[in-house]
Amino acid sequence: MKIGQLFSMMKDMRPEIKDYDLELVEAFELDQMKDKAMGTLSGGTRQKVSATLAFFVFSGYSDFG
Repeated sequence: MKIGQLFSMMKDMRPEIKDYDLELVEAFELDQMKDKAMGTLSGGTRQKVSATLAFFVFSGYSDFG
């Protein structure tokens, strides 16, 4: 799966994802790698993708209990 496909899937699954969440994609410069497959990424870039996805999922939650 490519990075762009992964982020598109998350946006489809979680319509509450806001523009400021997508700013992480730009801040980590992942928008420039949207056509790269996850399996070809370096460990550091995989961590950036994972961190961005975590913010997509937990953004806006103030209580995890």
